[in-house]
Amino acid sequence: MADYTAYDLDSTAADWNPTKDDWGSSRDVGYASWWPDAGNDAVVSREDPRYAASLSGTGPWQRADCVRAGYGQPSARPVGDRLLERRGICVVTSAGRYALLVVSRAVEKQLTVRVTVWE
Repeated sequence: MADYTAYDLDSTAADWNPTKDDWGSSRDVGYASWWPDAGNDAVVSREDPRYAASLSGTGPWQRADCVRAGYGQPSARPVGDRLLERRGICVVTSAGRYALLVVSRAVEKQLTVRVTVWE
């Protein structure tokens, strides 16, 4: 995920139709880096923080984990050290699907994630 870029996880495009600095209602998730203060980096959902939640542990996670995730709870907000490698983030898309993002790499202004979207 590129810095200040949002994605439509309901899109059939292979890259989820990224848009830089456009956080419209069809944009399910994005990434904002506050480098050099990485403690404030965030994965942002539409109507943030209503539709994104970090998961505890290092997985493996399933759809049921995303159904039960603590959306909107401050303790579950995907920020800072919750974006380290092997951490999981759930997102509810604008079409009501559940998506799991697993961080595989976190470097300055870039977050690499493996994404699973369930119907």
